[in-house]
Amino acid sequence: MNEEGLLTMLGPLLFATFGGSWGYLNRPQKRPMLLLTLTLFLVVGALTNYWMPNTGLFTMLLLYAVYLVVLYVHHMRAAPTSDAPPA
Repeated sequence: MNEEGLLTMLGPLLFATFGGSWGYLNRPQKRPMLLLTLTLFLVVGALTNYWMPNTGLFTMLLLYAVYLVVLYVHHMRAAPTSDAPPA
């Protein structure tokens, strides 16, 4: 079984998960750009899985996608910030 793709993406996805969680909780004004960056990590992981298919990498990407969907849903349900211009 080829585990090169899994080992290639393990570090960046763990960093994105922990760093993204910290940024999401501590920098609410930068959440949209952070979510876009985290989505790009998922796209890079999907490309890696396409080039070097691996069940472990697919499972890790699936868990990362669930984490990302939870962040998106929380962001969409959150109250609008005071930075929005008055209507």
